[in-house]
Amino acid sequence: MKNFSYLYTILMVLLASCSSGVGPKKITPTSTEFTSGELAKYIEVVDQPSKLTFAEQDGFIATQYIQLKVTLRMSKDGFKNVDAHDINFTGLLSVAIINLVDENGIDVQDLSIKDEDLLKLKKLLTGSEGDTEEIVFEGEYHNPDDAPEWFKQAKQFTPYLTGDVSVESSSEIGLIDVPTEVSDVEDVMEQVSTVMEDVVEIMEDVEEGTNNSISSGSEDWDSLLDTYESYVDKYISYMKKAANGDMSALSEYPALMEKAQELSEKIENAKDDMSSSQLKRYMNITMKMTNAVQ
Repeated sequence: MKNFSYLYTILMVLLASCSSGVGPKKITPTSTEFTSGELAKYIEVVDQPSKLTFAEQDGFIATQYIQLKVTLRMSKDGFKNVDAHDINFTGLLSVAIINLVDENGIDVQDLSIKDEDLLKLKKLLTGSEGDTEEIVFEGEYHNPDDAPEWFKQAKQFTPYLTGDVSVESSSEIGLIDVPTEVSDVEDVMEQVSTVMEDVVEIMEDVEEGTNNSISSGSEDWDSLLDTYESYVDKYISYMKKAANGDMSALSEYPALMEKAQELSEKIENAKDDMSSSQLKRYMNITMKMTNAVQ
């Protein structure tokens, strides 16, 4: 009878776990490429099922975790002769983001790289094309009602945004000749601020026109949003360096101006209106810029 009671207890626990819908499960990627950011040039998701888990931790504030263990692969050779600890990430509050999506392909929740796995990612970036590493993407929540439901809704995942990559103490990576008329960081900041004011003004006109008529969108807008986000990421990175008195920011000035010109041309050539998903992406990019400036 004692053994029967023990087995019965185990059975009830297993049944409760299955009915709650929070047991580990495998989900597949909708694509292998991240949508933007310099890091996206180096890594991709391996097209295979990944393990999604749910966990709870009791404490002063109850915490719930949704974790996805993803295998990342180098899509090109990384940074050679570089100490992994010298690699930094800029442009986003998170190094990289993955979206959990439901059975209809609608975003459910965002997951970011777990802090403890950042060094693993940095070491991967010093490797060669084809190298792989398992990286945990995690979401941390404190509302007991939401996370289990998000976990149950998640059927697949989509690689989304990444940040930019910089290497300390390296004169060979990402350096661009600086125009001779630019003498210091303050001069560059003044010129870039002028350009940025023109670009926000332009995008406000875009937003106003789009809000009045949302259609199925076009590839022109996808390309424009890619350029817009790249420009914002570079501007944020530049702004942080300049604010800290980092003279290496001078080297980023030509690329920043080039992106501004490219953005202006694509705005003029864009056709039709944004789709709802394109408008959502535009708002997210603009919010990232607003938060960084604040």
